[in-house]
Amino acid sequence: MRSSHLESRQKSGPVVRILDLFPNSSQRATPGGPIINRGRQPTPANPFAFNGFLDLVSAIGTSRMPEKLLTVLQDVCGADHCAVFEQRADHLIQHDSAGFDGGNRILEMGITYVEEQYWRGDPVYQQLLHSPQAQAAVVSRINTEALEDQKLRTLYSQINAERFVISGLQSGSVYGLHVLRERSRESISDLEISSLSGIGSSLISILAKHIEVLGQRQRIGRVWQLSEIELLINQQPSDLSLRERSVCARIIYGMSSAGIALDLGIGEESVKTYRKRAYQRLGIGSSYELGKWFTTLQGIAMVE
Repeated sequence: MRSSHLESRQKSGPVVRILDLFPNSSQRATPGGPIINRGRQPTPANPFAFNGFLDLVSAIGTSRMPEKLLTVLQDVCGADHCAVFEQRADHLIQHDSAGFDGGNRILEMGITYVEEQYWRGDPVYQQLLHSPQAQAAVVSRINTEALEDQKLRTLYSQINAERFVISGLQSGSVYGLHVLRERSRESISDLEISSLSGIGSSLISILAKHIEVLGQRQRIGRVWQLSEIELLINQQPSDLSLRERSVCARIIYGMSSAGIALDLGIGEESVKTYRKRAYQRLGIGSSYELGKWFTTLQGIAMVE
């Protein structure tokens, strides 16, 4: 009965808002929501009582967050991949991403999604731009086959998966946690979706704090000159080419793509190509993660 109800909602458009799939049931989604087959279940008084919560809290501000986050999502709904985005003002930032297959498909998709501005045609972000949710997190289920944007359909065909976005507003930014489950497995159930909805606000709060803490750590560091950044990057072994190192150094320094192109005497498209290659080699997907990588280099240099 519930499955047919969900299917009828899917036909109404590519984005399905799921707030409460159990309006007349004892399994009604509370602020904490039900957790499938688990002894610890959130309650309105304790919405953070879900398996993996303490692990997530301990991972705030560390490189362990993507792994811990994906473990929680796997436990709740069998997720295979996840990625975290932040919509700040009129641009989108990709933060952490992870996948159980050990590949970087979700990372590469995220880079394209942001750099090629595909997100502007995504119905999830279109709705968020016009009516951001100020109170609770919202779970959106995406019917990729119904997307009008051909580029988006092609992008998502790289991973044949069900796609959900948990979104919420924190400190002026809209955070989007993209959750993917490959279609080779059975379709995600209503109860699993309700569980995602139940822990959505908690996850968004934790991720916002994680990103805030990392940002604070980067800001309190001393101001580095471009020559110092280049020297430190060149001193550390990596697979980056010399041009990729130069582009990365200037991104860390805070230069725009146009500014980097002018400084290096190359085209702006070439800058984007070098940046994309560098991110792929480093296993990252954003300037934010590049900053974290450079912070790690600083720590290595101090030990040496």
